[in-house]
Amino acid sequence: MPKCASTSVQGHFFGGYAPYHQHGLLYPRTACEMGGYRSHRPLLDAPTDQMPALIDQIAQEASQHSCDRILISSEEFIHSRYDQEQPLTLIEFLNQRFGAQNVTLIYLLRDHVSFMESTYAQHIKGGMFRVRDNKLFAQHRFDLEGFADQFKQTHGFEIFSYSDFFTRFEGRKAGNNIEYFSIHREDNAGKDIIETLCDFIGVSKIEESQRKNSRMSEQALFHILHARKRHGIRKVKPRRNILAKVFSDDEAFRSPLFRMTPALHQRIEAAAVTDRDFLAKHSPRKLDKMLQVSDRDFTVVDGPITPPDAVLELIDYIVTSDEMTVEKARKAVPKYNE
Repeated sequence: MPKCASTSVQGHFFGGYAPYHQHGLLYPRTACEMGGYRSHRPLLDAPTDQMPALIDQIAQEASQHSCDRILISSEEFIHSRYDQEQPLTLIEFLNQRFGAQNVTLIYLLRDHVSFMESTYAQHIKGGMFRVRDNKLFAQHRFDLEGFADQFKQTHGFEIFSYSDFFTRFEGRKAGNNIEYFSIHREDNAGKDIIETLCDFIGVSKIEESQRKNSRMSEQALFHILHARKRHGIRKVKPRRNILAKVFSDDEAFRSPLFRMTPALHQRIEAAAVTDRDFLAKHSPRKLDKMLQVSDRDFTVVDGPITPPDAVLELIDYIVTSDEMTVEKARKAVPKYNE
């Protein structure tokens, strides 16, 4: 699942490319993003008629480095394409090349509450699960619960219902073995998810410095959200990092838009019960921490819903100017605060 340590996993195995060859594991450079997330999304993006050739290149890469295990990683399998044919087509080509008994699907999961919160933050930064701005902002509310509501209207189930994702996943039709892992140390005998995956694959974890994900402040997310509401994701995305740096000086900033409501928490609890039953039938692995619904403070936060008019004008200036830098934006701040 997206927002379930996939970036950390991809960065680790990409960075350990050569060392892992000594253990017989290949994280292919073929059809892999060479920057950013280091995922194998290009393999899913490839035209269907090119997939077999790319898979052959991956097999040749494995043979070249004497690797008898291959790890391919992309959250796109279950993200925006969970109900589409590309993942199924790719899995079927992998089965044809390596044998279905040798192709295992691995899914990483986290607790439902933090998944909901992290997914909303990621949606603000770059979009998630085909939830469209024009639909979200046309609603009465576009906060955390509003985002969950819009996902449900778009897809017909709750965004935090793992069992609904998996039962609707087209790739299941290939019939491969599926393994479900919690990313929480409490479910993995104190081991992090990378070491847990290494144990499953049958290799020793390579110790090396890992790239850590940068996390935007709530203040930055709040202003990017309103920039998207006014201008749409296409215009805002190129200026996203500038907005984040300009609006990041108040660590105590809080907005009700990001708070968990009792009603949403109850919906998550109901989904977790269903997921517990589903996973009990499909996985022998310990998932107690992942299935535990985290508590949240439902006290109403005294914070803004909408920025002041002057700040909205500053957002417009940053997003719509022909040229913009962090320095130029910061110099304009006093003008809009007058």
